[in-house]
Amino acid sequence: DFAELEGVSLRPLLRHPYPAADMWKNASFTQYPRCTDGSGKDPWMMSSDNPCTKNASSTFKAMGYSIRSDRYRYTLWVKWDGDNLEPIWTEVLGEELYDHMGDTGF
Repeated sequence: DFAELEGVSLRPLLRHPYPAADMWKNASFTQYPRCTDGSGKDPWMMSSDNPCTKNASSTFKAMGYSIRSDRYRYTLWVKWDGDNLEPIWTEVLGEELYDHMGDTGF
């Protein structure tokens, strides 16, 4: 049972990959939490060694929402309401925009 999963089935794309590429999204979307690590840094400014990946979502301090295309990645960091387990969209903590054109990954 996959009732907890969201999204669109990729089965049609895997079975028939070429007929209509425009039917599929040209970007990916992610959600990523940040917690404090005791360093005093703001949660959205910490490294990718994210301590809250092992914590309950009620303890998250910030949540990042990203959209990634072939060229760009944009992330919006907002305050996280741990009591209601939802973002507080009116409390923007930070934004990131990366241009991956020519990025070699180093």
